[in-house]
Amino acid sequence: MLEKNLYKLQMENGFRPLPVRNIRTITCQMLTALDKLRKLSIIPDGADLKLENIMTVNQQRFPFRVKLIDFGSSSIFSDVRFVKEPYIQSRFYRAPEILLGLPFCEKLDMWSLGCVMAELYLGWPLYPGVNELEVRYICETQGLPHSHLLNMATKTNLFFQLAKDQHCALAWELRPSVQGPNGEINERRKYIFSSLDQLCNINITKDNKTFCSQDEAAEITDRQHMVELIKRMLAFISHQRINPAASLRHSFITLTHLDSPDTQSYYDPSLQELQKALIQTPSTGHRMKKSDLKAEVVIHYGIHKLLYR
Repeated sequence: MLEKNLYKLQMENGFRPLPVRNIRTITCQMLTALDKLRKLSIIPDGADLKLENIMTVNQQRFPFRVKLIDFGSSSIFSDVRFVKEPYIQSRFYRAPEILLGLPFCEKLDMWSLGCVMAELYLGWPLYPGVNELEVRYICETQGLPHSHLLNMATKTNLFFQLAKDQHCALAWELRPSVQGPNGEINERRKYIFSSLDQLCNINITKDNKTFCSQDEAAEITDRQHMVELIKRMLAFISHQRINPAASLRHSFITLTHLDSPDTQSYYDPSLQELQKALIQTPSTGHRMKKSDLKAEVVIHYGIHKLLYR
């Protein structure tokens, strides 16, 4: 009944990185869905938020208007739950608490959304792990989890082992990687980061001939705010992860960092795309002013205090 999912859309696009403004439009809608689900105490589809479960509605008429689908395995959560076999969440979007066997709450969907945002931007999964590589990739960008988490997790021994440190005290370390017959390691990542901040270094504007120099500067700023939000979604400890409501107030969503004369040519199409995806097209036939567009988006999300300080 819907057009196609985001994975198919990316595949048709040759898995090229998606412009930041398109990622914002998708993210804003997913945050709204997750915020509503949180109020209803629902975890969607066994917490399986991924590209395949985000459907475009009508890409030609309403670019990047999307819907979250597949609630066949959704469940009601209390505050905290415990992992049951088999794993929940699809592999590339699986939160650390699920991998390690820790108590979890609805914030595991925020981890998945952070992975979705990164994948749309990179054109490739951020953490395309299999077996122990899932945790290894996360640790390479965020460091080892605190020992108290590993001590209480039920699956720590699958990924970590105790070894003596330089002071001869026992400490957790990653187990050696599984290697091939010739000692090679099956590397599945397209980009290898030692920090999530390095996402800012992926520059898609160099291949975009429609960007002028001012637009490039605005896109760099926009990208930095996007990465800052992704980092808050991908906090290793779940209770430190940003929630949907707070994310909707983040500058990357509200566009407050772009509302200036110097960024006008970048800001306007970004706002208009967001508005077109979120709000039904007016039937009056008149051309809406920028202030009208902003007001509709702001009122729709109840965040007018941020844009009209």
